Amino acid sequence: MTDTPPSDEPSHASVPVRSPLSSEDALPPVEVPGAGFILQLFILPAIIVVAIVTVWLLFSWIARGTDDPRSLIRRLATPSQSRFQAAHELASVLRSDRYADFKQDGDAAAELAAILSKSLSDGGQDESEVSLQVFICRALGEFHVDEGLDTLIEATGKQHHVQARKEAVAAIALRAEHAASSKPPKSIDSPKLTETMLNLADDRQYQVREVTAFTLVWLRDAALRSKLEEMLEDPFPNVRYNAALACSRIHNLAALEVLEEMLDPNNAGVAAETDPRLQPDKRNLILVNALRAVERLSDADPQADLSSLKPAIAALQENGQLDRQIRMQAGNVLGMLKKRRNN
Repeated sequence: MTDTPPSDEPSHASVPVRSPLSSEDALPPVEVPGAGFILQLFILPAIIVVAIVTVWLLFSWIARGTDDPRSLIRRLATPSQSRFQAAHELASVLRSDRYADFKQDGDAAAELAAILSKSLSDGGQDESEVSLQVFICRALGEFHVDEGLDTLIEATGKQHHVQARKEAVAAIALRAEHAASSKPPKSIDSPKLTETMLNLADDRQYQVREVTAFTLVWLRDAALRSKLEEMLEDPFPNVRYNAALACSRIHNLAALEVLEEMLDPNNAGVAAETDPRLQPDKRNLILVNALRAVERLSDADPQADLSSLKPAIAALQENGQLDRQIRMQAGNVLGMLKKRRNN
């Protein structure tokens, strides 16, 4: 039997022969899209988009409604479980520039002050009531009007909770700062203001004194600014330090000795922080503020003798254990002092 060698020729019997495609066979027939196809392609996505936009608009409307300051004041006027939340929201939204016009509304400030006055007169000392007083004080501090100032002064009274008293003093400071920064500069005034602030500067609670120290600088009263210098000798470091920072704002060199103390990384203010975890942040805060105060004094009077601060600032620059930003800031301030005359 002879083997037949494989052929390279294709076997025509095993390969079907196809005729060329006609133009009719090249593409399927074109049909008009049915309603179902249009619904899937256009209508359903459009419905989804509309639904998303609607939900977004709804939440935006709700958000605008909840942060409307007038509606929040109305909620505060009615005793309910939501009063505290409304007070918190009101204090927050008033920090926004969106409500610049509302902050000029004396009637709104008076209405808010009346709610605070009632809470104070009722003698509320429980946690929720004190929180309400705190946030109303914060909100009143944002107003650029006279209304409500007397109520804030009332809230500083010794019979009230220390947190409410503190926030009331801070609110007075904020109002005074707003007035001093306006064009032209103005000042806040009340028959009881000077006497109240002098008493607060000697208050038995250091938390009140430390806020008062920074408040006095914004009040254009010679007696209060003289009292500010006395507070540089306060036994509690935070009070001394705030008094020194306040003095630097009015370019009073009486602050130099306390500023030198603040420039020590192991100053008394750090030691007064009982929680060791918070001490590094407290140290940085004191050092940064002290360096800024030196810059203010230097900018205000190029002839002022600030040479006593140079060694402390140089030590900060060389202290490798401190934050790099503080060392850089110290270096910049030191360079600025070295360029000054008579230093």
